[in-house]
Parts: sequence; C-alpha cells; structure tokens
Amino acid sequence: MGNIFKSIVIMLIVLLIGVFISCACAEEETITWHLDGGLLYVSGNGAIPNNYHPWNDDNSVKEQIKEIIIDEGITQLGYESFRSIPNVTTVSLPSTLTAINGWCFAGCSSLTEICLPEGLMQLDTGCFAGCGFLEINIPSSVTSISITVFQSCSLLINVNVASDSNSFTSIDGVLFSKNGNSLNYYPTGRHDKTYTIPDGTKSIGMYAFYRINDIEEIVLPQSCTTIGMHAFMSCPNLSSITIPDSVSSIGFSAFMSCDNLKSITILNDECVLGSYCLPSSTTIICNKGSKAEQFAIENNYHLVYTDGSEYVPTIIDWVLDDTGTLTLSGSGAIQNYYHPWIDENEGNKEKIYRVVINDGITKLGDGVFSGLSKLEEVSLPSTVTIIGEVCFQNCISLKSVSLPDELTTLSIMSFSGCQSLSTIEIPSSVTSIGISCFDGCYSLESIIVSKENKNFVSFSGVLYSKDYQNLVCYPCGIKSSVYQVEPNTKGINMYAFEDAKALEKIVFPTGLLSIDMHAFMGCSNLNTVILPDTLNSIGFCAFSGCERLDSIIIPISVQSIDRTSFSNNTIIIGAVNSAAESFANNNLLTFLNINELFNNSVPRSTKTISDEAFLNSAFSHVFIPESVESIGDRAFDSSTIIICIKGSYADQWAHNYNYPVACLDLDNGLF
Repeated sequence: MGNIFKSIVIMLIVLLIGVFISCACAEEETITWHLDGGLLYVSGNGAIPNNYHPWNDDNSVKEQIKEIIIDEGITQLGYESFRSIPNVTTVSLPSTLTAINGWCFAGCSSLTEICLPEGLMQLDTGCFAGCGFLEINIPSSVTSISITVFQSCSLLINVNVASDSNSFTSIDGVLFSKNGNSLNYYPTGRHDKTYTIPDGTKSIGMYAFYRINDIEEIVLPQSCTTIGMHAFMSCPNLSSITIPDSVSSIGFSAFMSCDNLKSITILNDECVLGSYCLPSSTTIICNKGSKAEQFAIENNYHLVYTDGSEYVPTIIDWVLDDTGTLTLSGSGAIQNYYHPWIDENEGNKEKIYRVVINDGITKLGDGVFSGLSKLEEVSLPSTVTIIGEVCFQNCISLKSVSLPDELTTLSIMSFSGCQSLSTIEIPSSVTSIGISCFDGCYSLESIIVSKENKNFVSFSGVLYSKDYQNLVCYPCGIKSSVYQVEPNTKGINMYAFEDAKALEKIVFPTGLLSIDMHAFMGCSNLNTVILPDTLNSIGFCAFSGCERLDSIIIPISVQSIDRTSFSNNTIIIGAVNSAAESFANNNLLTFLNINELFNNSVPRSTKTISDEAFLNSAFSHVFIPESVESIGDRAFDSSTIIICIKGSYADQWAHNYNYPVACLDLDNGLF
C-alpha cells in the first residue's frame, strides 16, 4: 500500500513540477548587490525587505563602503538596511523610490551628500539619525516625515522644503507642517541660544527640539495650544520657560532631562501636564487652584504661586506597629513615591502585612506601596478618589482589596504583579482604568463591575466598555483555554490580554475593527486566532511573545499591520498583494497565498505517508488531512511547510520533528 501511494505522489510531482519550479523561482530574492572598491551597488525590483543588509553582516565589508548607488526599480529601503556604515559619504537614490524605512541610514556619521528624489513619499522613524550632512532638501512628493528622522544629526543646520509641497514647509530652515500650524523639527546642528517660535504655530511636535544643546531660551507664541511629548527633551541649557495661557496640554516627558530648567511658569489654569514632563528639580510657577498646582503637589515639585507665595506640603503621619499594620493619617494627596516607612528602614518592606488609610486622604500617589511583598490586606477610606500608577505593583501577597465608592481613577499598572489577587470589584464611581492595571495578576479570574457604573461593564469576569465597543481587560488568571469576544466589540484595547497564559484560542466577532498595540503580548500558549473580515488594523507588538502561534490567516480587510506584530516563527497567510503579504515580506516572515493552501493536498482518505514520499519534491507546502495516522521520519524536506488541522496527527508530528507548520482551525471558514 505504501509503495502504491508513493507512486501516486511521484506522478503528481511530475505533473506539477513545472508549476512549483516557477513558484520557487518567483520566491527567490530579487535584490542583488556587489562591492566594487568602495562602491556598493544595489539593484533589483520592489522593496528591500526590513532587516535585509548582507553588506552589513561582515564588518570588513561594511567598512570598505564609501559610496552607495541604489538602482532604478527599487521602491523602498528596508528597516536598518544601511545602518551604521561608518565611511559612506555619498548615497545615490533612484527615481522609483517611494519610502525610506526606519533607521535605514542611522549612524552613517560620514554621510554628507544625499539627494532625495521626487516621488519619494515617506521618511520613517530615525531613518537619517546621526548622519553628517549640513542641510537636506525635502521634495514636494514627501507626505510623511516620522519622528526622530534627523535625531542626533549634529551638523544639520537647515531642512529645506520644496515650495510646491502640500505637506510641509520650511521657515528659516526649521521644518513645519504646510500651514505652519505645527513645528515638527528644529535642526540639531544650530547653535542659537534663543529661538522665538513664529506666530501662528499651534503645536510643538514630538521630539521637535530633542537634544538641542545650545538653546537657552524658547519664546512660545500666544497661538500655541499643545506641546507634544518629548518636545524639548534633553535640552541641557534651557534654564526657564513661560507657557502662555493659550497652551492646554504639555505632553509626556516634554522637558525631561532638561537638567538646568530651574523654573517653568504655566499661565493657563486648565493646562494638563503629562507624566514625567519636567525634571524633579524644576520649580513650577502657577496660579492657586490650577491643574498645574495639582500636578506639582501630587508629584512633589517645589511650587511657587504667581503671587510669590510658596506651597507648604501636607504632612502625612504614619505608624508601623508590631503586628505589621501600617496606618496613615492626614488630608489631601499622598505624593508620588512618598514612602518614608521604607526610606527610613528598607527592612520594613518585609514587615508590613496590613495597610490602613484613615479618612481625609484623597489620593494614593504613584508607587507608594509598590514592592510590599508581605502585604495581604488594604483598608481604604471613602475619601480616596485616585489610586496612582504602580501604587500596589508587585504586592505579591495581596489577596483582596475593597475599592471605595467615591473612587474615580485606577491608574496605569496600579495593581500590576499582585499575583495573589483573585477578584476585584469596580465601584460605580470609577471613570478611568489605566492600561496594564492588572497585568501579572496571575490569580485574577474575575473583574466585577457595579451595575450602576456608566463607563464599564463586566461579562463573565471580562472588563468591557459600557457599550461593549471595547474589550478593556481580560483577567490573565482565567483558566479557560478558549475565549469568544462579545458580538458588539469593535476594538481590543492595549495590553487587554497581556500574559493570559492559559489562553489557547481566541475568536473575534464580525464587526471588530482594530487590535491595539501589545493586546496579546505574552500569551505564550495562544495558538489559534480567528480574525474577522471586518478587521482594519493590527497594532505594534500585538501578538509579540505568542511563540506557539505558528500561523495566522489575515483577511484582506486589514490595511495596517504594525512592525513586530508577530513572532519571527509565525507564518502569515493572506491574499496576494495584500497588507499581509507586504508585512510578511518586509519583516522576513513566511507568507502563504490563501488561495493556494490546498494546491498540494494529500488525498483525504490517506492514512500513511511513507519515508521520502515528498523528499526532494518541489512542493513548498503540503496539506495533510485528518485521516493520516502515520508519517515517515523523512517524508518531507526540512523546509516543507506542513498545513494541517489543529490537533490532528500531522499537527503533532510536525511539532515533534520541528517542521514549519500552519495549523488550520475548523472555525476559520476554510472547510
């Protein structure tokens, strides 16, 4: 019987050999290169894949390169394609080029000459970081310039933009959006001590003034409304700044590492300050009753009011008794990282079993009780409205906590790492729950929400927005291996399923539109994902750490897949010329055309595949039905992709012998 089957297979191979040889040729690398003296010549058609840089893999080769010519036909330069080539001075780019991907030329410190071609549309994150040119000309075709494109270009003085650009403009060499509303980049190589931002500028972009070493004074116009995160980060000589009353928000880490920023004056009482936006040594000057005042108090900044008076901080009294009970008394907010009971004696971390907070305290600051490994019980008063970031992080013995009825805010990672916490009840008053609030709570099986809560709801212990439009948090202690998302859900929030170790299969409803970044990060046993044909986007690192996710079918509806969304071993299945194929090619992942999955199928009634049955065949992949009960040790080439039904004998065999495998589920609509 085995010999008869083997003969049938050989006949099939003969009939189809021409087809598969042509397929194999089509999949061969289309990028070629050679080094002639100091000239690196790269040619081919289409995109240079991300992380494809054979000329960089040998330092002795890399150091010889002094000039790079990229031939016509190349459409994209991949992620890190020419990174850190130390001696290259000149790069010639083709007219066919449309995109330069992240960190492509980063660290090419000797690169002084590059002409960006008309037709180029995208400059991705950090693609010229650390290069040595004095100025650069942006053609009118460029529509996207990501953050940190020119980071650490210490000689760059001018960014010039073509006058007919519809996306950007240059004002005295500084890069702005076309209408001048947004200041996007101030050249790193400038040595001006003072810069006055032009009237009409409404926003300061992310990293716009990052590492501007000589700047001492920035004058913001009355038109400015927002300062983006990291906007002035690491400006070491900036000494003071006045934020006009037009500014409504200052982003995360906006002035971080501005070590000489002695004071900041904030004139808008409603201005919101992002986390870590200022050095801890900076004095905040503002009005009484303002949000800046609240920020200063909560984060333990030196606070001076515009009338010249200084804020005197509230005193929080504490007592740690012999039973291990820590009692806190006072009024107002406990400041971030205020924990004198630990500062005075590090050994107290191991002595605290119970925390009692008396009435009058309104906020528990960031990190106040973090790392109390023996803490089992917490008593919170009705006056507490906010629990800060990482407040109870890694309190690994905390088994339960009763949240007060006036609580409004659970912050980022408030209870992360509370490994003994099995359930938690969210009162009706809570309006905000931060990302990763319950990350690493490996015993947490249920989040219960008050029926009167207007913002959140719980279904079978899983936290959703009130309208079920967003899945907010799937407790990582749930023991079920399969979960089907509720029918009305449109989005999966950031970190929603993080570290759900028991989860093996997830089924999404028709109507789902987006899966946010890090949504399934660390779901180490997840092996089956059923995506609906309504899905539009998959976020950054959405399935990172899902090492058992051997394959995934991505529907044609998906238009955006962010970098590193999947592990390196995941086989991407999708339509030709889709976002899925482009993502797979750019990230050097295996791609299978969904319309060809069953082209090479073992007959459905087959029970045995003998040794060497497909050895040295032209088949890149073979579908093996559930009927197969025995497969010879050397039945396939080691690179052959085994396509099979989840849980079948072929599934087990492929994993036992370390074959690349795409396991299909009966719920994915292919059967």
